Amino acid sequence: MLYEEFLTKALAFDGVIFDCDGTLIDTMPLYYKGWQLCCADLGLKLSEEEFYSLGGMMVVGERRSSIVASIFVVPLINKPLLS
Repeated sequence: MLYEEFLTKALAFDGVIFDCDGTLIDTMPLYYKGWQLCCADLGLKLSEEEFYSLGGMMVVGERRSSIVASIFVVPLINKPLLS
């Protein structure tokens, strides 16, 4: 799409709503279910308390690794992630 087309369509709106995850729709239960399923595939358990303790944290890169490592007592080294 050309910039002019985009600009024309964008200006046709009277307003824009930004949902800063959880403002309009509480998606945390869905995220928790997703984490539970992934953890189950690896033979790990993630409690609701552990999951919700991470709520609102920006988790990227090395920080993600350290958070995951701090939650799971089961050693992840040498455990295949994909089969």
